[in-house]
Amino acid sequence: MIAFLKKFILFFSICILFSLFGCSNDNRPHPQPNIPVDETIYKSPEELYEFLVNMHNQYPEITSMTSIGKSVQGRDIWAFAVGTNYKNPRIRLTGEIHGNEFIGEDVITSFIEYILSSYETDDQIKSLVDERYIVFIPQLNPDGTVVGRRNNANGVDLNRNFSFAWTQRSNHGSEPFSEPETRAFRDYSISKTFHLSATFHAGAVLINMPFDYISESRVAPFGEPIRYDLVKYIAEEYSLGGFYRSPGIWSLPYMYSSTIINGGNWYVITGSLQDWSYLETGCLDYTIELVDYSPNTHAEAEEVFSNNRDSIMRLIELAGMGVGGKITDENGNPLKGVKVYLDEDDLITESDEFGYFHKILLSGPYRLNFETLDGKIHTEEISVYESDFLNIILKN
Repeated sequence: MIAFLKKFILFFSICILFSLFGCSNDNRPHPQPNIPVDETIYKSPEELYEFLVNMHNQYPEITSMTSIGKSVQGRDIWAFAVGTNYKNPRIRLTGEIHGNEFIGEDVITSFIEYILSSYETDDQIKSLVDERYIVFIPQLNPDGTVVGRRNNANGVDLNRNFSFAWTQRSNHGSEPFSEPETRAFRDYSISKTFHLSATFHAGAVLINMPFDYISESRVAPFGEPIRYDLVKYIAEEYSLGGFYRSPGIWSLPYMYSSTIINGGNWYVITGSLQDWSYLETGCLDYTIELVDYSPNTHAEAEEVFSNNRDSIMRLIELAGMGVGGKITDENGNPLKGVKVYLDEDDLITESDEFGYFHKILLSGPYRLNFETLDGKIHTEEISVYESDFLNIILKN
């Protein structure tokens, strides 16, 4: 019995250390194999560029595209924006952070084509485009895409190279943001002040919620977002949009439903895009595991898109929940970098260079704080019903 207890204590201690220091398996339980790009289904970086240019040329009044930076091997990383009103809630959708998970790019480009081709004929799509600012980054890891490998050309897993809870490992990079791809993503994202986002993966079929760096219930220490009600609500809505139809959805006993899980409850990782986005930029990010493996036929790829199309639409719609407006001084000058948060909050957004802010909230009463760069705090008691506007004038 004593020997058994010693083994149990040792095992439990190891579990705690794994959770604390991210010593868990760095690969998805069903990692995408390292295979070359199937040119008949998925786009190479050159083909992606041609596609985005074509979409922009067809819809120049509501789209724009820019290179946010270059990969290790000098390939452009393209951001494609749909919508022109920058004061609207901003959504970021990213694919191929792992170069061998091709389906993320395919779902994104299929969705771009879908909303643009339907813009003039579908009132719901037109409303969303006109009332949102949507940015797509289909291939964050173009070098990995070319050779069909998970990591970038330096052998770094980009989804372990962000700064929050980063730990040193052989494929985590020499330091946070050591890689040009993650630096480009960081700088562009901060410049745009996004509010809601998703990153698309292959390797399982589930919706991975914050946080990745710590478990919520399976392994000590325990932790969950303070805004857990909001985090889970949006995840559930994404699932109900059509994702729940996806074949192969996990149904493990520690999951909240058949589709949704806290990232650290699946397995702990450190330095993830999701945790950095949430805790360091105030943008709520989800990791959407679309399918076990990127499909090998057009019909299968189309099925994955079909199961996610309306879910993505719902995600974009939900970005408008809460309250938004403009923050100025007494003379009408926009105030940048004003922190907007609840009394108890870990999803802290900021006003942009034009003074615009948006705080995603469920319906209900709130005490909302506005903290200026010099530490002054202005508080507003508000009641939110779906979506509200609130302009704030901060006095010296």
